[in-house]
Amino acid sequence: MAKRRTTTTLPAATAPKPAAIAARPARFGAVDILALVAALLCLAVGYLSRLALNPDGVSYLDLATAIQRGDWLHFVQGYWSPLFPLVTGLIGVATGASGSELVPVTHAINAVAAVAGVFVLWRWGRAAAPARPGFGQLAIAAFLLCSAGLPRVEAVTPDILSLLVAIWLSRELLMRDGERWLLTGVLFGVAFLVKTSAWPWLLIAVPLRLWGAPDALARRRVWWSTATCALVMLGWIVPMSVKAGRPTLGSSGRLNYSWYIDANSSRLPDGDNGVNTAYRDVPVGNGQHITVATFDDAARWTYQPWGDPTAWSEKVVSDVGRAPTTAELLGYWLRMFGRVFGLWLLPMMLTAMVPAYLLHRRPGIWRDLMTTQRDALVVAVLGLAGLFQFVAIHAEPRLIAPYGIMLALGTIWWCTAVPPDPAPSRGFSRGPTALRHLLGWVGIATALAFAVPKFIDGVASTARLLETTSRLDALRQRLTFAESGTPQIAVVGPAAPVLSAAYWTGVHVAMQIPPRSAELLNSLPTDQQAAVLASLFSGRVQVIWKTSADGGVQMLMVPKP
Repeated sequence: MAKRRTTTTLPAATAPKPAAIAARPARFGAVDILALVAALLCLAVGYLSRLALNPDGVSYLDLATAIQRGDWLHFVQGYWSPLFPLVTGLIGVATGASGSELVPVTHAINAVAAVAGVFVLWRWGRAAAPARPGFGQLAIAAFLLCSAGLPRVEAVTPDILSLLVAIWLSRELLMRDGERWLLTGVLFGVAFLVKTSAWPWLLIAVPLRLWGAPDALARRRVWWSTATCALVMLGWIVPMSVKAGRPTLGSSGRLNYSWYIDANSSRLPDGDNGVNTAYRDVPVGNGQHITVATFDDAARWTYQPWGDPTAWSEKVVSDVGRAPTTAELLGYWLRMFGRVFGLWLLPMMLTAMVPAYLLHRRPGIWRDLMTTQRDALVVAVLGLAGLFQFVAIHAEPRLIAPYGIMLALGTIWWCTAVPPDPAPSRGFSRGPTALRHLLGWVGIATALAFAVPKFIDGVASTARLLETTSRLDALRQRLTFAESGTPQIAVVGPAAPVLSAAYWTGVHVAMQIPPRSAELLNSLPTDQQAAVLASLFSGRVQVIWKTSADGGVQMLMVPKP
C-alpha cells in the first residue's frame, strides 16, 4: 500500500513565494564592496612585489627547479614544505619559465591564493548573512589584518596558501559542520603539505574535534576525515622517511628548536662558531688561520646550507648552543606572547573580534559556547593552539596569520549568531546594522593605513632591486664562465643577505669564508689577501663576492691558475 503524502499549508502571510524569490537578484551590499576592495588590495601588493625575493624564497625556488629537472632526490628533504615549490615547479614546466622568471610566478600564486581566500569569505558571508548578520564584513576585515597588516603576499613562502587552507577549513567546520568529511580531511592533509611544521597542530585537532562533535555520526566523520588526512600526509612522509632511512615527519621542529630555543649558531656558516665537516682551516701566517667552507653539492643549490638545512645540520660536529634556563625560557615565551597578541594580532582583534562581541552580545552568549556554538569554540581553540605552537618556538606575522584568522572566524561566528527567541531577535536585527557596516569599513580603513607604506616601500624596493640586479648582471656578463653548468662563486663574508642577488644573477655559492674569518682576511695587507684568495679559489670558482651584512656585494675576478 502506497504511503500517503501529507502537506502542511502555511498561512498566507508567511508562506514563501519561490518564483518571486528566484526572480529577485541578490543585493549588492557592503560585504560585496568590502570583498572587492580586499581582493584589489591583495592584487596590488602582488604586482608591486612581483620581483621581491627573500632568502627563504631562494630555497623554495631551488626546489621548484629540482622539480623542473626531475631531481626528486634533492626535492625530498625534511625542512622546506613541498606543496609551494611543487606548484611553482609544475607551472615552470608548463610555461617554460625558469630561473629568475619563476619569481613573478611565486607572487602570482600568492596573489591568486589571497584572492581565493577573499572569495571564500565573500561566499561564506553572503550565505551566512540571514543567520549571522555582519559576519562577512567582520571576517574580511580580520583577513586583511591577521598578518599585522595586509597578508604577506610579497614573501616568497607558502604562508598565503596556508592562510587560504585555514579559511576554507574554518568554513567547512562552521558552515558545513564537517559533514563533508572527505573534503575536510583533504584540507587538513594539504595543511601539512603546505607547512609540514603543522603536524603537532593536526594531532591536537583530532581530540578537539571529537569533543566538539554533537553525536555519533559527527564523531565518525571526524575519524573518516582524520584517516583521509593521514593518507594525504603519507604522500610526503613516506619519501622523506625512505630518504632519511627512518620514520620522520620532517626536521623543521627539531631545527627551529635548536636555533631559537637552544640558540645554536650552527644554522649557517654566517654565524657558526662550532665545527663542521664542510669547514677547513687555512693558515695565513703569524700563527693565524681562516675558516673556509666548501659546499660539495653546490651545483644543486644557490646556497646549500640554506637550500637543505637538514643535510647541513648532519655535517655539524659540535654545537655551541646551550639549553636556556627556566627564567630565560619564560622570558622568551613572554616576549613571543606579547608580540603575537599585543602587537601583531592587535589590529585584527580591535577591528573585528572585539566589535563582533560588543555589537552582538546577548544574554546567554557565553553559555552558547558550550551548547549551540561549540563548533565555533572548536575553531577558535584550534586557532589558539596554532598560535601557541609558534609562541613556543618562533613567531612571525606571516607564520601566525592562518591561526589568527581561525581564532577570529570562530569568535565572529559565535558572536554573530542570531538568538532563536523571536523577541530578542527583533531588537537584535534593528539596532546595530549600520554599526556593523561601519565597523566593516573601519577594518578596511585600518588595512589601508597599513597598505599605504607597504605600497610606497614596494615601489621603492622594486626600483632598488632592478638597479642592483642589472648592475650585478652587467658585471657577470663581462666574466668568462664555463660553457656548461651554473657559474660557481665564493663568498667572503655573510651569504644570507646576498642570496636574492645570487639567485637573480644565476650563480651558486660553492665556497665561503664566514664573517669571523673574513674580518681577519680583510685585516691582512692587500697583496697577502690577493695571494690567499688566489690559492683558495683559483680553478674552483669563477668569481669572488666580498659581502656585507646589509647585502652589499663587491664582485672580484678570480685569476686563472
